[in-house]
Amino acid sequence: QFIEKMKENGVLFFSISPTRFRMVTHLNVTSDMIEMIPEKIKQSI
Repeated sequence: QFIEKMKENGVLFFSISPTRFRMVTHLNVTSDMIEMIPEKIKQSI
């Protein structure tokens, strides 16, 4: 499961349909952290 693998990589989010996901940031999330997301996605698929 993609969501579970992303969680293992430190990224939490949820699906809103079988083909769509929702990701939101919190105040303590920096732009540097956001820039790491594509690499974490690659690691999770």
